[in-house]
Amino acid sequence: MSARKYKSGAEKRKLQFCREKEINKYAKLETFFKSEDINANEIAINPLKNVKEGILCEESITEGSKKPQNQKKNTNDENIQYLDFEQPSGSSENEIGVQQKKGNTDTEVERNLENIKFEFEKYVDVGLWPDLLNNDFINFVLSHEMTDFQNKDPKNIYSASMKKYKEQNRSFSNRYFTRKMKNGQLLERSWLCYSKRVGTVFCLTCKLFSKTPSQYTTGFSDWKHIRFCLENHENSNEHKNSMLVWLTRKENKSVLDKQLQEQLNKETEYYHNVLKRVIAVLKFLCIRGLALRGSEEVFGSPHNGNFMGALELLAEFDPFIREHIEQRELRPNPVISYLSKTVYEEIIEIMGKQIIKQIITEINNDDTKYYSIMMDSTPDLSHDDQLAIVLRYCFRGKVYERCVSFIKISSHTGLYLFNILEAFLETNGLLLDNCRGQSYDNAANMAGIYNGVQALLKEKNKSADYVPCAAHSLNLVGQESVKVATEIVNFFGIVQKIYVFFSASTHRWELLNRETKVKFTLKSLSQTRWSCHFDAVRALKSNYDGIMKILNSFGENNDEKVDFRKEARNLFNKLAKLETAILILFINQF
Repeated sequence: MSARKYKSGAEKRKLQFCREKEINKYAKLETFFKSEDINANEIAINPLKNVKEGILCEESITEGSKKPQNQKKNTNDENIQYLDFEQPSGSSENEIGVQQKKGNTDTEVERNLENIKFEFEKYVDVGLWPDLLNNDFINFVLSHEMTDFQNKDPKNIYSASMKKYKEQNRSFSNRYFTRKMKNGQLLERSWLCYSKRVGTVFCLTCKLFSKTPSQYTTGFSDWKHIRFCLENHENSNEHKNSMLVWLTRKENKSVLDKQLQEQLNKETEYYHNVLKRVIAVLKFLCIRGLALRGSEEVFGSPHNGNFMGALELLAEFDPFIREHIEQRELRPNPVISYLSKTVYEEIIEIMGKQIIKQIITEINNDDTKYYSIMMDSTPDLSHDDQLAIVLRYCFRGKVYERCVSFIKISSHTGLYLFNILEAFLETNGLLLDNCRGQSYDNAANMAGIYNGVQALLKEKNKSADYVPCAAHSLNLVGQESVKVATEIVNFFGIVQKIYVFFSASTHRWELLNRETKVKFTLKSLSQTRWSCHFDAVRALKSNYDGIMKILNSFGENNDEKVDFRKEARNLFNKLAKLETAILILFINQF
C-alpha cells in the first residue's frame, strides 16, 4: 500500500488562488436585490393585531407611495412582495409615533407619514390587494373580523367614490352597510368593504374565495343602481358559496386553534408531572450528597447510577413514570423524556440558582441587612482547588450559616482570593459595606495583616472585623503544645501503633471485638484535626484490659511468626508502663 501523499504549500496556494478567481466571476447576491437605506424617520407599524410575517402585498413601501390611487394593479409574480411590519404596543392608525433626527424638516416628516399611512391601508383596504392572494394572506384575513376591513367613515364622507351622473353627484354612503328585510329588521352587510384609495366597494368573501371574477372582486362603483345590485349579489349562488367557505374555514380555524391549545395544555401538564418526579429524585440524592451518574446510562442496567436507579424504583410503584420510561426510553428510537443527564444537570443548576437567590433575598431583607463571611479552600477528588464561601446572618431571630458557592481557584495569594470574593458579592447583589465580620484560618494569605484577605477587606470596609477561626486556632494550639514534650509525642505514637496492629488483620480485629465488647472502637489519629486524638485515647482506655490480654497471648504464642510475637510483646510492655497508664487516665479527665 502506498503512503498517503500531501500537497505542498505552493500547490495549496495555487489551488486557493484558482478557487478565488473562479468565485470572483460570479456576481454578488446583493446585486440581484435592491436594498433600501433605513433612517430614523422610517417607522415600523403593525396595522392590525397578530400580523404575521409573510403577508402578501402588492408593492414595496417606496413604490406604493409614488403610485397614484387609481393606477391599475399588476399581478405579476415579480411585483408581488412580502412585507413585515411591527407596531409598538398601544399604537393605532391615528396614533403613529414619529422619531425625528435633528435637522429634519417638517416636509420630510409629513412625507414619511404619508408613506406609512399608505402601507397601513394596504392591509385594510381591499382595493389595494393584488388579484392573486396566497394562503398565508387568506389565513391572516380569517384571523380577523369582517368589520376590520369595511373602512366605515363615522362622518359618512366618501369623497373618493364621488361620481357625476349628468348634473347630479352620487357617492357611496354608510346606509349601504345595512340591509332592510321585509319584516323591517336591519341586518349588517359585514361582507361589504369600501376602498378609500380606489373609491369602490368589494365583497370580502368573493374577493377571497370566488373563482369567477366579477365587479365585486374588481371594484363596484355604480352608485345609481347600488341598492338593487347589492341585493342581487347577496342572493347569488356565487356569494352564498363564498360566505359558506368563509364560515366553514372560520369555524374550522377556531376549532383547530382550540384543539391545538388543548393538546398543548395536555402536553404541558404531562411534562409538569414528569419534572415533579425528576425534581423529587434530584432533591433526595443531592441532599444526601450521592452521585447521580453511573458507568452506563441505560434503564435496566445495574450500573446506570443512583438517578436512574431511583427512577426505576419509583416506577415499580408509580404507573405514570413507569409508562413514561417504557414509551420514551425503552423504545428502539428514544424520544424526548426529560430524564437525560443534560436535563437533570440543568435542573440542578436552576435549583442552585434559586437557592442562592433565596439566601441573598433573606440577607438583603430590611430586618437582616448585615452579614459575616467565612472562607476556605481545599482540593477535591479531581485535585482542583475549590474555594468555599459561607455567609452567616440573622434572619427572623435565627442565625444561619449558608454555604453559597464553590469556586475553582488557580492561586492562593491574598489579593487573588479577595478579588474572587468581591466579584462574587457584586454578582449576587450583596453590598460589601454591609459586611460586619470575617473569619478565616490562620494562614498568612487569609489572616495576614498587610496582604491577607482580611486586611484587604478591612481597607474597603472598616466595620468588617476579623476574628480568627476558633476551631482552627484551638487545633493549632493542640498540635504545637503536644510537640513540646517528648513523652507526649511517644505516647500518641503508641496509640497509633495499637490501632495499626489490630486493623492490619481481620482476625486480630475480630478477637478484639469478641474480647472487649464495648461501644468504643479503636480509632486512628487524625493528621488535620487534633481533637480526634481524644477519641482515640478514650477508645484505648475503654478497651485497655482486653488489648493487654490479647497482646500477651500473641506474644506467648509460639505458633505465630517471630516478628509478630516481637511486635506484640513490645506493645504490651509499653502499655504496661506506669507513665502510659497515667497519661491515658489524665487525658480522659478532660
